[in-house]
Amino acid sequence: MRERLKENDILKLKSATSEKDFCISSYVGDGASCIVYDGYWLDDLNLLHNVRIKELYPISLCKDARRNGFIEWNSEEYKNNSFKQFETTYKRQVTLQTITGTSNSGSSIIDNIYSGNNTRYIIMDYDNGVTFSKKEYSSLQEILETILALAKYVKKFHDKGYLLMDIKPENFLVIEETNQLIKYLDFDSIIHKTRIFSGTNDISYSVNWAAPELIRGNIKRISEKTDYYSIGAIAYSKIFTSLVTSKERSYGFTPIYKNNGFFDHINPRIYELLTNFFRKTISNNDERRYQTIDEMICDLIEMVRISDIKSVSLASVAVDQKNYFIGRDNELRHIDEAFNSGKNVVILNGFGGFRVIIVTVANSLGNIRVFELLPKLKTKKYGWCIA
Repeated sequence: MRERLKENDILKLKSATSEKDFCISSYVGDGASCIVYDGYWLDDLNLLHNVRIKELYPISLCKDARRNGFIEWNSEEYKNNSFKQFETTYKRQVTLQTITGTSNSGSSIIDNIYSGNNTRYIIMDYDNGVTFSKKEYSSLQEILETILALAKYVKKFHDKGYLLMDIKPENFLVIEETNQLIKYLDFDSIIHKTRIFSGTNDISYSVNWAAPELIRGNIKRISEKTDYYSIGAIAYSKIFTSLVTSKERSYGFTPIYKNNGFFDHINPRIYELLTNFFRKTISNNDERRYQTIDEMICDLIEMVRISDIKSVSLASVAVDQKNYFIGRDNELRHIDEAFNSGKNVVILNGFGGFRVIIVTVANSLGNIRVFELLPKLKTKKYGWCIA
């Protein structure tokens, strides 16, 4: 197992134009070629700037242990080839942000590529934000606002033919001042659709958030809907504090909304909308998922509106059952006897508290008369009175 940097370790790094000291705050995660950390650096005024640090450290090409912090490569050839590939990745990230128009608002600013400890580092600034995995929310509406922002961000890549593939809570920041803006951090797994079927690219994913077709390696089924699954899985995990399992992926799944504080004093229509959202995202069958990202965005916009606890709504409980006529056998038999008796029948209907009553008089010959009466209605001349 590769030796990770520890909290408060100092990295003395150089770029083509500057030198900086970065302090490690915490370990974030790792992949086959890199280890990722959160950290910070101090400017000349001693102001702190938060960064995401990606360290090149391939599992199969380096020794597990460091030597005085330095990474030891198995050969110079491995090292040089890895450096070239890492630099290509850096250039690709910058290019992707430009192509998709996300360089200003939707992505963290890539500071530079740095050298140090006998390896390479990519530094990304995120002074203003917290990863979705660490973000705490006080209401369902706040969560849905962020999921909506994520869906809009994903749409920008889909519109240009790219799939993000490895969408997970650690890979994007939520801006502190609002839940409606995010910044994406990881571009390594983003791939153009035309390259998926070439078989020349290894597709990265995280098991907890990846769609079934991605985990199974069913390349023919990979599409925009693969990203839809990840968006739904992230939303489900944040709302219900549990990961999606085979149960949630099954057909006709309905979440359990009881004993969840996010649903206190909320418009009950949200139950139907959320259930529909999850059935169209985390379904095991990709054909049952949303057909377009625009359809998902429309549903999220409506859910954000409905989930506002300050809005006025009718307090009721969620109903999910078939409608049947029950418990009226005696009454129906009573009516049948009345019509078959040969006597006149009076049928009353109206609204409680109103002064006017609508009266229908019928007899066995089929003659019907309708008229209005005041509350004092005498029915002695009729054999039956049904109200």
